[in-house]
Amino acid sequence: MHSKSNQSDQIQKRLASIPPMFKGLYKTAMTGKSRKAAMRAFCLECVGWQYNEVQQCTDLGCPLYPYRNQSRPQRQPDSGDVLLEKQNDIPAIVRDDTGHPKPKQCKSTR
Repeated sequence: MHSKSNQSDQIQKRLASIPPMFKGLYKTAMTGKSRKAAMRAFCLECVGWQYNEVQQCTDLGCPLYPYRNQSRPQRQPDSGDVLLEKQNDIPAIVRDDTGHPKPKQCKSTR
């Protein structure tokens, strides 16, 4: 079992090497109350606290790769979903497994 003072010492040692703008994020991550902060801090630490490097990450095998920089893992659209093209926000056509457009679904308000 690790002592609380040992953990505190390690946290302080790490904080000394973290750029000031990311110290708050690291402290939030270490509270254990924010998984999002923990993932961000982990990725930033991995690339030497260089924010732009997180966006350019090439480690496709990293378990956090799909979550880096607030991106979402790829998922299949639910029926009735409207997907937006990233660059111009034009609705994309949602297609079924055969590649045919799915009919528009009405969502019940009940």
